Amino acid sequence: MKRKIRITLKLLIFLIVVGLYFLNNEQLATLADRIEHEIVVPYSQVLFPGGQLTVVDPNAPTPWLSTSTTDISPVPTRYQKVIYVTPTPLKVNVTEDELWNALLSYRRTHGKSDVQKEERLCQYARKRAQELTERLKANPEDPLDNHAGFQRDADSGYVFETTGYNHIGENLAYTPGFTSATQVIEWGWDTSSSHRSLQLSEDVTHGCITGIHPIYVAIFTY
Repeated sequence: MKRKIRITLKLLIFLIVVGLYFLNNEQLATLADRIEHEIVVPYSQVLFPGGQLTVVDPNAPTPWLSTSTTDISPVPTRYQKVIYVTPTPLKVNVTEDELWNALLSYRRTHGKSDVQKEERLCQYARKRAQELTERLKANPEDPLDNHAGFQRDADSGYVFETTGYNHIGENLAYTPGFTSATQVIEWGWDTSSSHRSLQLSEDVTHGCITGIHPIYVAIFTY
């Protein structure tokens, strides 16, 4: 008799819960949740041992599934594969005109007179830039030759014969991190006293600056 009463009570409570869920009322829905968790579930555990009635919380995590009663092995988690793509190196192309204009602006800022760009000096500067670019490929740890090539051409007379000038100076730069002419002139050579004095010299009358990034060559005559 008591068993029938319990079953009847359980079914009545269940019907009340269902009815409350179908009503579009937030307070009633909250009450239904409370009845479900505080009354229905405990009674289901007492009246229906063995899990004949299962109440599933939709917000609860999905349990692991296993046919074993003693060993529950977790399923390996699948992670999204992340592919790292190395960005393409920025191609830098600083023109001779950009370098020359940067030099003139730099000299004017320091109250110095303009100098003239000379094509014969440009031709020699390009030769030196190409020579140092080849050196960079073969010896990336030491791309500049400490003016050894310039000294060689001076000793042989080649630089004077090809340019037509008797007093010539050279500035070299290896600046892989620079991307503009202003950086080469003002952040590179300006930080060295000897390079700075040459590109700001009032004795300089002609010159040329060229480069094959990251190698830059400036040739001046006075």
